[in-house]
Amino acid sequence: MSPSAIFFIGIFTTALLAIFVYLSFHEIRASPAGVTPFRGLLPIAERTADLERPAVRPLRVLLATDGSPCSDRAVQSVAMRPWPPDSHIEVVSVIHTRMPTIPDPTLMFEAAHIDALEADRLRAPLRVRRAEQCLAGKPGVTVTSKVLEGNPEDAILDEADRWHADVVVLGSHGYGPMKRRLLGSVSQSVALHAPCSVEIVRCLHGAG
Repeated sequence: MSPSAIFFIGIFTTALLAIFVYLSFHEIRASPAGVTPFRGLLPIAERTADLERPAVRPLRVLLATDGSPCSDRAVQSVAMRPWPPDSHIEVVSVIHTRMPTIPDPTLMFEAAHIDALEADRLRAPLRVRRAEQCLAGKPGVTVTSKVLEGNPEDAILDEADRWHADVVVLGSHGYGPMKRRLLGSVSQSVALHAPCSVEIVRCLHGAG
């Protein structure tokens, strides 16, 4: 095959990949408040009537929360849903801080970063406990919790893989383009790279 043919094939493949990534991000951003269905083995529907049809086997549901209003909405969505008997819901929260570590001779930024992590270590157990209380009393469903630490999307993806989750449920902050570039989007990253189905519960406009 000639070098020019290889060059044009490479350009075509790159263009297709770029279109796929754009459409994936656009679907997440453009979805109305509520549930956004994603790929995977578990069929997830937007209509409540579809969600009321029980699955044929117990499910392993990984529910990620950061204590924000959007995460609270995701917890409520899981709590209101009828899950198959013997299903297992694991609530996780990731200790982290968005405060960057910047080279600084005075070490002020490093100290602030460490203080922010310590503060989140105190808040994380409270976040999972509050979610557990919301899920308490669901018949035939086991609810456990775990506090993780590190980059949120990596920690959630690693736990979903380790725990063999059937579906990951998390909230979306609905950041604008600028804030999304600065802070990143945990929900988009998890949706694109998770080894299972992903359900993103969006906040109402202006919430979170």
